[in-house]
Amino acid sequence: MTPPPLPRRTFLSAAATACGFAGTMAVGATFYDPVTIRLANGAQAAGSRLRVEGATLRLDDRSWPWGEVLDATVAGPVAADLEPDGERGWVELTGGDRLFGTATAFDGDAIGLERPDGTALSLPADRVRGVRFPGGGFETGALTKPHRLTLLRDRGADDLALLRAGGRTGGELLGFDTATVRLRTAAGELTLPRAELAGLSLSPDLQTPPKTPDSFLTLLLADGSHLTAAALTLDETGGTAVTPAGIEVPIAADAVRRISVVSPRVREAGEPAATFAPGPAGSPPPVRDRTVTGRRAVAADRPRPRGWGVWSGTTLTFPVPPDAAAFDVGFALTAAAGELAECDVQIAVDGTTRQERSGLRTGKLVPLRIDVTNAERVALTIAPGALGGVQDEAFWIAPRFVIQSDEP
Repeated sequence: MTPPPLPRRTFLSAAATACGFAGTMAVGATFYDPVTIRLANGAQAAGSRLRVEGATLRLDDRSWPWGEVLDATVAGPVAADLEPDGERGWVELTGGDRLFGTATAFDGDAIGLERPDGTALSLPADRVRGVRFPGGGFETGALTKPHRLTLLRDRGADDLALLRAGGRTGGELLGFDTATVRLRTAAGELTLPRAELAGLSLSPDLQTPPKTPDSFLTLLLADGSHLTAAALTLDETGGTAVTPAGIEVPIAADAVRRISVVSPRVREAGEPAATFAPGPAGSPPPVRDRTVTGRRAVAADRPRPRGWGVWSGTTLTFPVPPDAAAFDVGFALTAAAGELAECDVQIAVDGTTRQERSGLRTGKLVPLRIDVTNAERVALTIAPGALGGVQDEAFWIAPRFVIQSDEP
């Protein structure tokens, strides 16, 4: 006998949050660690004491409005660079933000997360894309690459339990704790030992799409987490980042490693056109995701904001806004575990090459900036280098246009 259907799970409503950057912020391994700020006009500043007061960023005795800032980097290690992502647990939000920690429970409405610093979060389930349980044994790309997940998902399955040994079980996620995971399948309710599961992929049909405000920050934290903040308060004792969905995330005073800015002066690049060099059939299309890749670390000092992941041999062409003065982007390259990749990079503006880099290798974020005044398009090309192959994964990180300003 087929059991009667259960109502689809309900979700907590996230409070709406007005966009803005407020409070006093101190970041770094200590409050006085070295800080580097890149400005929208191409200049840089270095110091040791970083604060935010209202809409103003202060570094020692200097200050700038947020609209004049590209990013701020604070010296200090990132945990995800010291141990493989695949061995650690995390929860990924619907916008691609990833919070490291151990998912402790799901009660039908919210997912509990215990973070490495000991703080606990309750995340509305409709704002969660997937859960990775600690312990390895699972290729994480299935959670973050839509074309892969489409191949895995069973017809009619709400949620997927991904097994460490391979394969998956589809159904409706009813709940989990530290010992078991409960699913409602076509055959009835099923209880699985959590130790046998690598992770969970929640149904896209039950997810609330992320909201992206006009101005926001993306944060890289010391534990490897990357997070979008519509509002941020932080001082010497700690603080809170508030996501565009209204989720409040405690931030320790020594936790922030990098802050990237999107503002009316610094805009995200739009949707690119993609072309592919001759290569194997079935090359995956470019994937836009705030995590860029779910497989392994991209670069030792990666900011992990929005970006585009492509295979070598791909050209992305972005339209240039008519009021843009410069194009700013980071580049990083990765390869299969234990391998070294190398590639050549070319940036062209209206068909004319403006910058070339040869022999870029795995593991380092390379910032690139090009003048695009009065230009119509900018094209980014990745070509395999001497050590590279067409299946090496390359990443354009945080492509942004700096808008012209009458101010000096």
